[in-house]
Amino acid sequence: MAVNAIQPFALTAVEAAQLLGAIREQWLQGIAESRGAGAREASEDGPFGAEDAKSRGLVDAVGYLDEARDDAKKLSGGRSFDLRFGVAAHAAEHPDFAVVSAAEVLRGQGVEVDHAERFAPWFVMLPHLHDTDGFFAAVLEKAA
Repeated sequence: MAVNAIQPFALTAVEAAQLLGAIREQWLQGIAESRGAGAREASEDGPFGAEDAKSRGLVDAVGYLDEARDDAKKLSGGRSFDLRFGVAAHAAEHPDFAVVSAAEVLRGQGVEVDHAERFAPWFVMLPHLHDTDGFFAAVLEKAA
C-alpha cells in the first residue's frame, strides 16, 4: 500500500491491526536493543513513577527541564542551543510556513466543530471530552 499525506487511504480492521502490531513490535525491539530485555518487559507494565521507571532501566535520570538543558550544554561543550518540539520546531526550521486556524480550514470544508475555538489554532480531540481517541492536528500553509 502506498501512503502519502496528500492521498487519503483506508485500512481494513485486519490491516490496521497488523500495521499497529508491527509498529509496536519495532518500538519494543528498539527498547530491548537500547535498554535490555528487562526494560522491554517493564515497558509492558507501566505507567511508572519517575524513580520506579529509573530503577527499571526505562530512563537514565530524573530531573527538571532546566537540569536537562544544563546537562546538554555541558555535553555539547558549552554551545548554545534552542530546544523545540513539534510545530514550534518545524516553524523554526521552515519560516516559509505559517500556522493556519484549523477551525477556519474545517469551516471552509463545511465542517463545524463545537470546540474548535477552545483549542485554536489547533484541532484537538480528547477522550474525556469527545468520547474518542485523542487527536491533535496543526494546519501549516507554505507561503507562495
